[in-house]
Amino acid sequence: MSTYRATENYVYKTDECIGRGATGDVYKGVHKYVLLLCYCALKLCDSRFTQQLQREVEAMRQLQHPNITKFYQLEYDKESARPILVMELCEKGNLLEVLREPSNAFGLPEEEYLRFFSHLVSGMKHLRQNGFSHRDVKPGNISVCIADDDSYVYKLSDFGTAKPLKDGYFFQSLVGTEEYLHPDIFKAPSLNASDHRSLTSLWTCGVWEPHSITPPLGRFQMISHKDPGVISGDQTSATGDIIWFKELPKTCRLSKYLRDTLTEFLVRLLECLVHQMWTFDGLFVAAHDLLQEQGPFLCH
Repeated sequence: MSTYRATENYVYKTDECIGRGATGDVYKGVHKYVLLLCYCALKLCDSRFTQQLQREVEAMRQLQHPNITKFYQLEYDKESARPILVMELCEKGNLLEVLREPSNAFGLPEEEYLRFFSHLVSGMKHLRQNGFSHRDVKPGNISVCIADDDSYVYKLSDFGTAKPLKDGYFFQSLVGTEEYLHPDIFKAPSLNASDHRSLTSLWTCGVWEPHSITPPLGRFQMISHKDPGVISGDQTSATGDIIWFKELPKTCRLSKYLRDTLTEFLVRLLECLVHQMWTFDGLFVAAHDLLQEQGPFLCH
């Protein structure tokens, strides 16, 4: 049964949940006092996650970029007093939902993939320039909006685990979605600062990046058992053998040049040895060079 709930300026229905996360559910809301329907996303936060809420609000207030979900304000549910983050509504949901569409069964087409890649790198670069690390970049945390020309705009979202990099670039906390974490982060509680291990979200990008290129492949044991140069693995059962691959399958919808280039990217992003890992600056330079070669259609 649908029930109307409200904040000071917005109203939403309890049966219009458009997303569920670890720290709260997201509802489609509308402004009470704007004559034209003004839809937004209302994240009803779980009151148990006060620290994550503060972190998310702090990050979103400072991060203003076309490839980062817009944050409008913090309000409170009038009935429960639970905090609600008011954000822009991304009509297409998230990247995971887009990749599940039948037309993307073999990954995004080349032009769309390059647009997504450009937007992702642009958003991540803005985070780094403003002293933040997202720490949980994955398909479900990349929102997809529709631009005036009907093209997709990809935006980083869900900053509940984002962290200011005021104390340097080294993390010793177990944060993020487990299947996407770098293997060395599981050792983090026993490390000290002198180890200088930069456990960044670059590995995370490498683990889920193939989702947008080709159908998802097995990743479970890839976290700790892959050989150098391996970029994906196919595991038909939880205990079965893994067939390893050092190149993208020919079924993906990319040109040979782009497949070869992205294979090199993935090898670098999935490097297990921390001292040989790609830096963010290295990724940004390589991404810029790749996108410059692909033409002007990638503009926002």
